Amino acid sequence: MRGSTVVVVGHSECGGAAASLDAVQRKDFDLNGPVITIPSLPPTAALNRWLEPLTRLAGNLDIRATSRDKALPLVVSENVKMQINNLCQTQTIRDAWTVGTPKGQNVYLHGYVYNLATGRLQDLGITKGPKSIEVVELSSCKRHVKDVAL
Repeated sequence: MRGSTVVVVGHSECGGAAASLDAVQRKDFDLNGPVITIPSLPPTAALNRWLEPLTRLAGNLDIRATSRDKALPLVVSENVKMQINNLCQTQTIRDAWTVGTPKGQNVYLHGYVYNLATGRLQDLGITKGPKSIEVVELSSCKRHVKDVAL
């Protein structure tokens, strides 16, 4: 079986995730109003607009009182999951799953987090593929990919 793999990799200590976490843990944070991640910038600033989906995601995680060392990895991994879901909604991926690719490949999406301190990839156990084809987790591949030093 031929296949194509799309890998979404977040990373530990992500600045965007950290800024979103900081915003959510501010006393004045409110998901019902404009979401401002960087308070020193106007809400319409490019950085605030770019980080808004991640900050909204963090705001829905119930982590306002969670310590940073526990909350930040959660924000990073949940962001990878959200990006996998976003990719699943793109016309390109949907077409690949329903019509097929020009090379006849099956497209699979996988999510990981790269740990900057250890140089290791953490497999988040996320695999998305065509609904008509069963996604099989190959233990021999997972053994090599689950905790790989780069």
